[in-house]
Amino acid sequence: MLDEARMAAYLRPNGLRQTWGGSGTQMQRARDETLAAGDPGFSATARHQFHTLDGMRGIAALAVVCFHLKSWPPFPIFPSAYLAVDLFFALSGFVIASAYDARLARSMSFRQFCLLRVVRLQPLVVLGVALGLLVFMLSPETRPTSLVWAGVATIGAGLNAFMLPNLTGSFLIDPPSWSLFYEMLANLGFARFHHALTTKRLLLLAGICLAGLVAAAIWRGNLDAGLMRKDALIAVLRVCFSFSIGVVLFRSRAIWAGRVRRITPALMLVGLALAFSVPASGTSRVLYDLLFVSLISPAFVMFGSQSEPRSPGAVTFFAFLGMISYPVYVLHAPLKHWVEFLFSPTLSPTALSALTLCVSVGGAWLAVARYDVPVRRLLGRLLERRSS
Repeated sequence: MLDEARMAAYLRPNGLRQTWGGSGTQMQRARDETLAAGDPGFSATARHQFHTLDGMRGIAALAVVCFHLKSWPPFPIFPSAYLAVDLFFALSGFVIASAYDARLARSMSFRQFCLLRVVRLQPLVVLGVALGLLVFMLSPETRPTSLVWAGVATIGAGLNAFMLPNLTGSFLIDPPSWSLFYEMLANLGFARFHHALTTKRLLLLAGICLAGLVAAAIWRGNLDAGLMRKDALIAVLRVCFSFSIGVVLFRSRAIWAGRVRRITPALMLVGLALAFSVPASGTSRVLYDLLFVSLISPAFVMFGSQSEPRSPGAVTFFAFLGMISYPVYVLHAPLKHWVEFLFSPTLSPTALSALTLCVSVGGAWLAVARYDVPVRRLLGRLLERRSS
């Protein structure tokens, strides 16, 4: 849910064609243009490409959508997909360290970092909350019965649009935003205290958080928590552990990169889908959640970062998965409610779920092409003017 790279091909007049028909060089050049537009300090020589991590992020986002589609198929196909959040956090730590570790150590200010992260994440959050609030107000099942409740819902949506919890401490208008809130906190904490967050201290923090996660998993029976205010501590433990591990993995790559064998990227995606498909309950659920968070997720980040696709077609496909990953994740909940609102009287639950999946992917693609990229380019230009 982090990189700007896969958005770039849409910026040219014939960008839709170049996304699928252009060469890897064309896509990379367009990527650099987008990054430069959103980040005046970007240097093409400092870029890092992690196409397999992009593809993994896309598969994880789609698994989350399927996890929320309880009625299709009649049995859950990704019962462990809530653990995708922990993978997102680990990927965030790895990619943020890749993009900003050296720059924060040199000259980038905390304010510059904050502005760049807001430009990257905020536009789609605002869109998701707007879609969610509108269907909330229109749906007979959720429509406020008084002006007071309508006002409360609107205020809550306004807070959610800034990735803040509503008045009850949750993110009910666009539920996936809860993880973005904690991810943003981790990002900002990383930048604000960068000078103090040595690798050893991050490992110590990760160890403390892992102990907390063990206790939380035993107490709850799983790690599927974070949306509500009562789950705030577990959410903090999840993000601090996985984000810290992601940063540590990037900083220590010189030690392990040469020892990690390349795995065919397609097999990485299949393996990740299988990891989200593991059914478990009781003690096995507790053990699997802890195993995924502590070992499986970091392993996917390690092997994925060393296993790049080689053919232009594969690079394009992985870039597409990465491109839709963030908008699919942040928009699928309100889009699901819109599909239910418009078509539930006429379609079966299975058809509704299938349509929701299609709308989530198509809506993500459209949101990137016609909304997110243009808005971020505009914001990037404003930042560039202010910095010049």
